[in-house]
Amino acid sequence: MEEATLAKEREDWTRTREVFGRVRQLMKDPEERRPEDHYIIQQLALATYKSKQPDATTALREARDLLLTLDPDKTHDPETLGLLGAVWKHLYELDTVDRASLDRAIASYEHGFYLKKDYYNGINLAYLLNLRASISSGDEAVADDVLARRVRRKVVSICESIDLTKVSPADQYWIAATLEEAYFGLGETTPQSSFLSFCSQEWAVARSPLPDS
Repeated sequence: MEEATLAKEREDWTRTREVFGRVRQLMKDPEERRPEDHYIIQQLALATYKSKQPDATTALREARDLLLTLDPDKTHDPETLGLLGAVWKHLYELDTVDRASLDRAIASYEHGFYLKKDYYNGINLAYLLNLRASISSGDEAVADDVLARRVRRKVVSICESIDLTKVSPADQYWIAATLEEAYFGLGETTPQSSFLSFCSQEWAVARSPLPDS
């Protein structure tokens, strides 16, 4: 597992995929009496689609098939749903005629968001709802746009309720970036809050060069 973790930290997705693939085989019950480890499947799916091997579409389909073994329609694991949402979203981006992939991406992010109430699933859900509205018409388009605004309002509330002293600088960046995107989608200017001021100060420290040794 340490080898997989190190490869993942290097963003060597091909190696990460290989290692998690081996771990999966080692842990698999040959008689299939015991369910597979969800964490291993999730990490293998992540590495598979990010590896883009042998090509992006094939990698995404393989990742999708891995995640479907975790029964996403019944799961209460937002990690599985967030990963599956990302896979469906990227499949749609590669083939925009495939409306079903967009619908499935929305369903996955929506399920994950209402389970976890997190900014990651929420902002992706809002974006895809607006995207679907842009290729729809009539009541369906209006309904998606209205729901996207509601989700963005919830995302703003979620982000602004986070205690930034308890999260890493990297998470602070993504929280603030999500907040910016949420306000942009609402057609509003991001307020110059103490929240963003705190993030700016932390990033300035993080970017400061280390003193000469």
